[in-house]
Amino acid sequence: MKKSLVYIVLFAVVAFLSGCGGGSGPASSPNGVNEGVPSAVQLLPIQSIAQTNSSIYLKAKVLDGNGSVLPGVQVAFTNLSQTGTLSSTVAKTDSMGMATVTLFSGSPGFATVQAEVGSGAGHVRDKKTVFFSIFDFTLPPEVTPSAGLPTLTLDVDGNANGIFNEPDDFILFQNQDDSQAIVRATVLDSHQVPAAGVSVSFSSDSTEITFPLGSTKTADENGQALVLIQADPAILRSFTTAATISAVAGNGAANMVTLFLEPVFVDKVLVIANPQTVQSGGSSDISALVTTTAGSPVPDGTTVEFSASQGRIPPFGQTTDGLASVTYTAPQVTSNTSATISANVGGKGGTVSVSITPSILPLSVLPANVAVTGIPNPDTDPSDNILFTILGGVGPYQIFSDHQTVIPNQSVFGGAFTVDPNSVNTATTVLLTIVDSRGATTTATVIVNPQTFIVSPAAVTIPVGGSVTMTIIGGTPPFLVFADIPDNVTINHTADQTFFTVVGNKAGGVTITVRDSTGRETTARVTVQ
Repeated sequence: MKKSLVYIVLFAVVAFLSGCGGGSGPASSPNGVNEGVPSAVQLLPIQSIAQTNSSIYLKAKVLDGNGSVLPGVQVAFTNLSQTGTLSSTVAKTDSMGMATVTLFSGSPGFATVQAEVGSGAGHVRDKKTVFFSIFDFTLPPEVTPSAGLPTLTLDVDGNANGIFNEPDDFILFQNQDDSQAIVRATVLDSHQVPAAGVSVSFSSDSTEITFPLGSTKTADENGQALVLIQADPAILRSFTTAATISAVAGNGAANMVTLFLEPVFVDKVLVIANPQTVQSGGSSDISALVTTTAGSPVPDGTTVEFSASQGRIPPFGQTTDGLASVTYTAPQVTSNTSATISANVGGKGGTVSVSITPSILPLSVLPANVAVTGIPNPDTDPSDNILFTILGGVGPYQIFSDHQTVIPNQSVFGGAFTVDPNSVNTATTVLLTIVDSRGATTTATVIVNPQTFIVSPAAVTIPVGGSVTMTIIGGTPPFLVFADIPDNVTINHTADQTFFTVVGNKAGGVTITVRDSTGRETTARVTVQ
C-alpha cells in the first residue's frame, strides 16, 4: 500500500511536469524561411523524473527556418534552478542536429534547464523542467489513480496591463519602471472545479525576488490567487539571469514559472556638494547618488571613484542605499577659484562645481596711528596727503570720520584711501572708522597738528625808497599785515594774500606783524637805512 502511495505521488509529479512544460511562453522564434540559419531550439529530456544520485540526458534539437536540422551549431545550456549540475554549459549539434548534455543531482527537487542559440535569426531558446526523487523507479506503478488530481497553473502579467502571458510579461528590468509583476495562480480540485478558499503559498529561488504584499494568498471564487512580486538587483551584471516562482496550494497542487531578469547597469550618477562654496582650506561633503537601469539604487557596497580638479578628495567611496559620501578639502588660494568634483562608476559619471574663496583675514588698516600737520583748505598739492591701506575683511568698505571739518568721510579706491587734513589752531585727534561689507570694523587715529606759520625772510635790510617782497608761509587766509611804525614803511598786499611788499620810507627798524583768520600771529623785522 505504501508503494502505491509513492507512485500516486510520482504520477502527480509527472502530471505537473507535463503540464508546466518549458515554463513561460513559446520555446523559440517562429519558423521562417531562413534556410540554414538557426531559427528554433527544441529541448528534449530523455526522461522527466529520475532518482537522486543519477543523471538525466537532455537533448537540444536545432532547426532552421524550414524545419531542417542543423549540425555543428553550438548550444548554450543553463541550469536556471538550484537543483542539479550540468555536465557542460555548451555542446555542438551532431549530424542529427542534436546537442546533448546530462544533469546530475544528489538531492531531490525540480530543476529547470534552458537551451539557447545566440546567432542567426537572433536568440532562440527552449527550457524544460525535470524532477529528481528519492524514490526508486525500477518497478512499474502498482496502481493507477482512478480519480483526477488537483491542478495549479501560473500566469504572469509583467507590464500591469491586465493581459497575462504576453512575451514581455516574463522579462523584468527592461526599463526603469519594469521591476514588478503580478503572478496569478489558478487552482482546480480533483474534479477540475475552481478551488475557492484554498490557500496558495508563493516562493522564489532568487534572492532578488520579494513579495512586498505577502507571499500567501487565498483563492477567490474562480480559484484564482494573485501575488505581487518585486525584483531588486543584488549585483550589477552584463548577463540575463532567471528567477523561478513556485506556488503550492493547500489541496496539494503545485507549479512553477520562470522569469528572466535583464542585465543591470549603472544609469545615472548625481553628484551633490554641501556646502557648494568653501573658504581656502575648507571642506565640503560630497555625495554621489547612483541609480541603475532598473530604476533602483545600486547594490550596497558598489565602489564609486572620486576625483577633484584641485584640492584633496578620497579616491573611492562605497554606496549604502545607492549613496556614496566622501569629504573634499579645498586648497589654499589667494583669489576666487573653483574645483570640479567628479564621481564615476560602471562607465557612468557626474560632476559638481565647488567655489573656493580666499580665507577672510581680520579687518585692519595701516597706518593705525599717524600725526600730520594741518594743511590750508583747499589744498592744491595732493603729494602731502596721507595714504591708508585696508587689510583683510570683505569689500566694499566705507570710511567714517568723527571730525568731518578736519577730515571728511573718505572715498575708497580698491583697498586704500587718502586723508587730506584741514588746518587747525590746536592739535586735534580725529578717529576714522573703517566698515567692511559684513559690518566688521576697525579704526585709525589721526592727530592733526597746527600748521607752521612764518614770514620769509624773517629779517631784512632795505634802503630808503627801496622795497622787499615777503612771503607768508602757513596760516589760514585771509591775512592782516601791519607795522609797529607805520610811517616808516608802506605795505602792499598781493591778490592771493600769500605775498606782500614792504617799501622803506624813513630810516629805522620796523616790526611787521601778520595775523591769519584764526588769530594766530607771526612777525618779521625790516630795517630801513
